[in-house]
Amino acid sequence: PLIAHISSTVEEDMLYLADAAYDSGYDAVMVLPQYYYAQTSRQLLSYFRSLDRKLAGDWFIYNFPARTGCDVDAHLVRMLAESCPRFIGIKDTVDCASHTRAIVNAVTPLRKDFAVFAGFDEYFVPNLMNGGAGVLSGLNNVVPELFAQIMRAYRAGDLNEVAGLHKEIGRLSGIYAIGDDFVSTIKTAISRKYGYMTPVSRNHNGQLTADQADCLDKLFGL
Repeated sequence: PLIAHISSTVEEDMLYLADAAYDSGYDAVMVLPQYYYAQTSRQLLSYFRSLDRKLAGDWFIYNFPARTGCDVDAHLVRMLAESCPRFIGIKDTVDCASHTRAIVNAVTPLRKDFAVFAGFDEYFVPNLMNGGAGVLSGLNNVVPELFAQIMRAYRAGDLNEVAGLHKEIGRLSGIYAIGDDFVSTIKTAISRKYGYMTPVSRNHNGQLTADQADCLDKLFGL
């Protein structure tokens, strides 16, 4: 499925982007909680229920408390899943596998159609084993074939292959130690591996040095 990220602090902008995404054939949209001023669980519940009434199609939550200052926890996800049928999943970018597992355990008995994705590469396999849907992460963009291999092996019950490929994810996660911000580094890796996309992000000084780019090439064998 195609999912468009439409987050904004301005609701009108978000709804405009959502309509554009649905009209363009996207299957769903993804939204962050309201951020900068951290929201309480009660405020988030009200916000997302209101948003659900206004969106014209299916939607996901992007939970990234390190950036938003608030957490969409398992209890809140369950309440939303109970009352918002077009709320069909969450990307849980929390550096704690048990946080994502708690969401899986809270919602799976209620909604078989609900997808729980981890947000960190190395939680892909643990999330699958806990009943989650998979992962939406940085390395997905650079080595999608590796994640596809793991999914095929997992579905085939070949846990030895899964374990070996999981170690490779751990090795390639060294990418996050290169550069000042991972967005610039991921964009550079995509640019150098596939020959498209500019290797510069919108972050100030969002470009790798020659030495950093060399480290990237060595990590991925480019």
